[in-house]
Amino acid sequence: MGGHRPRPAPRRARRTVPALPQHGARRHGVLAEPEAGEGSPPLDARASELREVVRGLRRLQRGGDDLLGRPSDVAEARQAAPDLPHGGAPDPHLRLRGAVDPQGHGGLLQVHRHRHVRQGRPGDEGRGRREVGRAGTAQDLRLGAPAWTDPDPTERRASTAAPSCVAQDSSRAPPGSRASSVPACDEELRRQLGEAGRALGATVTLETINANDLQPRITAAVQSGTGPDIIMLLHNWPHLYEASLVDVTDLAEWQRKDQGAYYSQSEAAARVGGRWMALPHSIVGAQMAYRKSWFDEVGQTTWPRTLEELRLVGLKLKKNGHPIGQTLAHTFGDAPTWAYPMLWNFGTAETDAAGRTVLDRKETVDSVRFMQAYWKDACDEGALAWDDTNNNRAFLAGEISATLNGASIFIAAKRGADKLKDEKGQPLWQDIQHGPIPSGTAGTWAYHIAFSHGIMKYSKAPKLAKDFLRWLAAKEHFGGWFEAAGGFSVGANKYWEEHPMWAKLDDAMKIYRTAARVSRMFGYAGPPSAKATEVYSKYVIVDMYAKAVQGMSAADAVAWAAGELRKIYG
Repeated sequence: MGGHRPRPAPRRARRTVPALPQHGARRHGVLAEPEAGEGSPPLDARASELREVVRGLRRLQRGGDDLLGRPSDVAEARQAAPDLPHGGAPDPHLRLRGAVDPQGHGGLLQVHRHRHVRQGRPGDEGRGRREVGRAGTAQDLRLGAPAWTDPDPTERRASTAAPSCVAQDSSRAPPGSRASSVPACDEELRRQLGEAGRALGATVTLETINANDLQPRITAAVQSGTGPDIIMLLHNWPHLYEASLVDVTDLAEWQRKDQGAYYSQSEAAARVGGRWMALPHSIVGAQMAYRKSWFDEVGQTTWPRTLEELRLVGLKLKKNGHPIGQTLAHTFGDAPTWAYPMLWNFGTAETDAAGRTVLDRKETVDSVRFMQAYWKDACDEGALAWDDTNNNRAFLAGEISATLNGASIFIAAKRGADKLKDEKGQPLWQDIQHGPIPSGTAGTWAYHIAFSHGIMKYSKAPKLAKDFLRWLAAKEHFGGWFEAAGGFSVGANKYWEEHPMWAKLDDAMKIYRTAARVSRMFGYAGPPSAKATEVYSKYVIVDMYAKAVQGMSAADAVAWAAGELRKIYG
């Protein structure tokens, strides 16, 4: 097959996880929207699969042939990249399970006019919209949001044959799984739910959803006309789901007056034309976490200024057994936060200011050629199919020297300082620093993930939903959650850059304070649009680079991606 093989494992017996019986199709399948403008796509089922656990490499790998022909997480009918791996869990029965929040973000909330607050439990979503247990209530308000676990790298089990990401009751969580990477943030959110319930005369129920499963869940809710009243949306999804969302311009303008100007990233994500279709909540910054001592060992005592410098230092690190880890899989966060800046930092883009596709040009080919060299020279070539948790595991286990990520690696290392040590027996977190994606030939830009809350049109309680979001976004409430997050997630408004919390954080975390200033949105340089969301959902840009590092020529990979964009943009 094409592509590079993983690094050889140490000399020890290699065992393969035995085949499991096939499970039935997933009820909430995958999102498919083959053409722009067709509205909410139908759902489709996907067969289960099992990844091999390679004990010598101490991380999840796909077998060589498994890299080909897999369906994607988000779009089954995508003709883009049928030969590339995806990063999602293959079947709900094959996941590690744990009640999880999205590294500090809330989950699916149910608010009932009944003056009590409870945590969501499996099965709640199937009850009637006016039920608590079996007793009717006046109103029922639910908030859905993404989630993922932050697994303990010291716990490695054969059962980890798929990403350990699923929302469900904590009583089923196995040893080694955790609620999220910012437990204090989760505790503050749950405390606030009780306070909100008392203030609103309502019941709030919290459930979380695997982030890579969130779009299918949204599609199912839209098609059935029932589901969460409020959904936490990632990226620029409000553009894709505009027809199914309530206009919240009044709330967004109130928040602007209360907390100052929004970051352009938050506004691009949630404002569709002249209307706000979701209320901006926060931005999760993406920086490169790296082992300072290992960089020092190869003569790089400061963070590289350019991508070429990063490639050269990565070449030395890889020779020392410390490659850089970067996924190019169909996973919602770490792959696009790397791939899109690779376009912008080489002076190219998906579209021009008028929204016309301009991908097929020399600068894009140069970007892809750089990625081919960087991948071969500096990267762990077994990382092609990693999801958003695998790089965290690999870094904390000492298998990679650097990776693009949120602050969760640093936070997890500090939280687990008694277990996570470096080679000298010192706390690992003390050897972790952060740096931005270095500059390409045209400068340095980043993609940081915007989060926003959307109220669904099918909601029977839109006023209560707005009241709840206003309460949650107020300075005195969001401020408590923001401080508990400890820099992992920053506000949607620039006001939060001046919060006194930043003075208390470790120096390694302070880079996140202003990270959102240099973020661009999908579809740049054109206006944000549902078409740009479709390109993201089909992983066209990610797949362009993935095809190239597996053997396709840079020119052919760019031509393929340009053709996919023309199908979407017209």
